[in-house]
Parts: sequence; C-alpha cells; structure tokens
Amino acid sequence: MVLDEVSRLSRELDKVKAAPIVPAFDLSGTVTSRDIMDMAGIPRDGRVRGTTGGIITRAMKDYCLGHGFCAQRAPEAIDPDRRWRFPRQAALDWLTGPTMGGEIIRNHITRANARRAAKGQRQFTLVPTI
Repeated sequence: MVLDEVSRLSRELDKVKAAPIVPAFDLSGTVTSRDIMDMAGIPRDGRVRGTTGGIITRAMKDYCLGHGFCAQRAPEAIDPDRRWRFPRQAALDWLTGPTMGGEIIRNHITRANARRAAKGQRQFTLVPTI
C-alpha cells in the first residue's frame, strides 16, 4: 500500500517536471497600446501606422517611469510578440489627466492624414474608362 502511494507520487512528480514552466503574469490589470487606443475611442478604421509603437508606447513608458508605475513586456510564453503592457490605472491617468494622452493620439492621426493628403495618398478614386 505504501509502495503504491510512493509510485503514484513519483509518477505525478515526473509529470510536473516534464511540463514546461510558465511564469505567472497578471494580464487583468494591464493594457497594451492597442487597448489604450480603444479606451481613447479611436475607431479601427481611423488608425494610422506608427501610432501604437511610435506614439503611445514611447509616451506610456515615459509616463510610467515618471509616475512610479511598472511597465513591462509580456513573457513570450503568454504573448509571442512580447508587447509592452501598462497598468490600466496609468493608462486612464495618461489619457484623461493633464498630459491629455487622448489629444496626443488624435493630433498624431490628424497630422498623418494631412501628410498623406498632401502626397495624394489619402484617397484613391476609380475613374471610369470609356
């Protein structure tokens, strides 16, 4: 009886050792740059390239560093792209606080659309052929 229990525990221990170790990471209290754009109310069809990485991530890393929040990259086991994750409270403070993060995002999108329009890349119209 004791030997059966020992062998069962040994098999369970072997299973635990064989399973890959995945670090514990709290996703519930953190958001990505894309989530911050959703929180700012930017529609998916109104977004421009470079907003998440170039504007939001850089500004949020600086904001978190200056205000005592912890910004971190997600582990590869959870997110293969290793996106930056920011505390939800820091994102809300950045969007609605004195830094006016929502306006920073909207101004970037407006400037990018104006640059595209100046280059003639903003709209593509089909011309009927005769």
